[in-house]
Amino acid sequence: RESVAITTQPKDTAVQTNLTAKFSVTASGTDAKYQWMKNGANRPGDTLSTLTIANVKLSDSGNYKCVVKNLCGSLESAVAKLTVTAPPAGPALALSISAVDFGCNKVKTTKDSLLTNVVFNGGGLPLNVTAVTIKGADAADFAIVSGGGSFTLAPNEKHTVTLRFTASTKATKSAVLEFTSNSSTTAPTLALTGKGCSGMIESFTAFAGTAMVGTSKDTTIKICNTGDFDLVVTGIAFAHSSVTDFSIGTIPMLPTILKPNDCLTIPITFTPTVEGMRETSIVITTDEGEFSVAVNGTGTPSTGVDESIIASNGVTVYPNPSSGNVIFSGEVSAPMPIKVRIFDGVGNYAYQTTLGIPSAGTFNFTWDGTNNGNRVSSGNYTALLSIGTQTVRVPFVIVR
Repeated sequence: RESVAITTQPKDTAVQTNLTAKFSVTASGTDAKYQWMKNGANRPGDTLSTLTIANVKLSDSGNYKCVVKNLCGSLESAVAKLTVTAPPAGPALALSISAVDFGCNKVKTTKDSLLTNVVFNGGGLPLNVTAVTIKGADAADFAIVSGGGSFTLAPNEKHTVTLRFTASTKATKSAVLEFTSNSSTTAPTLALTGKGCSGMIESFTAFAGTAMVGTSKDTTIKICNTGDFDLVVTGIAFAHSSVTDFSIGTIPMLPTILKPNDCLTIPITFTPTVEGMRETSIVITTDEGEFSVAVNGTGTPSTGVDESIIASNGVTVYPNPSSGNVIFSGEVSAPMPIKVRIFDGVGNYAYQTTLGIPSAGTFNFTWDGTNNGNRVSSGNYTALLSIGTQTVRVPFVIVR
């Protein structure tokens, strides 16, 4: 268990009669409990971290503190003084709160806030309010639904206002609610804040991997809601219906809701039809519009060549296994180029070149066992030699 510790102390406050006074304390510790006191005596029922005194009277003036305790012990907060003043003789406009925060609200949707008894005549004569207006850079994002215009409040009478927030863009908005009246005191203002929020999927490129032409490689792509509001996903499809190198597997039932930071996994199968880079994009349809994710993969040559082709060409490799140079030898019936491609055991390029054979007869080619100057590692390798219209597959082993 952790002992209690007070991290925020209550502060002195002054308030006019018939309004609301508040004191609060912040404490840490396991199972902390609170008891407020006035002038050294417990206030029965006031056992929360915040003490609220509504419709304060002159007799509520005094010194307040809070005892915070748990099984490990107890602490007393600092003493905070409440000063209650008599109402002025003339009309006096007061507000029960100083700010309204609408919180995170989906862009272009509305949220109303009912401010019950927010305006109060704390003076001794009638209060005539002639206008209620919203001002500030983001005033257009806020509106008065009811309780605006002109009205009159007798002494101690209260008035309710309903406000509306409609975020026009994804941003934090702020404005001020002001009152024009015959108040004999400086009329307070009401600070208005709200945030326009939306879900979103950031653009990125997903790599589906490397696969030999005609073979398949399964992978997954993870799309995440990086916004600050729920995102409703209604569709997932390729941007072009002619896509043949990629396919989408079984996805969760749509529509589905992605909360902020939630992700959805999309299974992808990559089956390259030709060599080289293959590209497409996936379109995710949501209530915030369409988001696009690029997908690409690399197709490598197939190493599956009929064994009869190998035998008929008579290409040999030695030494095999080899710890250094690898020598390929064979016969050609006429001058021709021979394209040589060497792959490791998982189909990645290790080396490639084109030989210019000047005459018919025997040819020899030596590979030094390096890739871009770096020695390749031990393992199984395959050389593909394109001789005329045929391709010869020659397997061999490197031992380091």
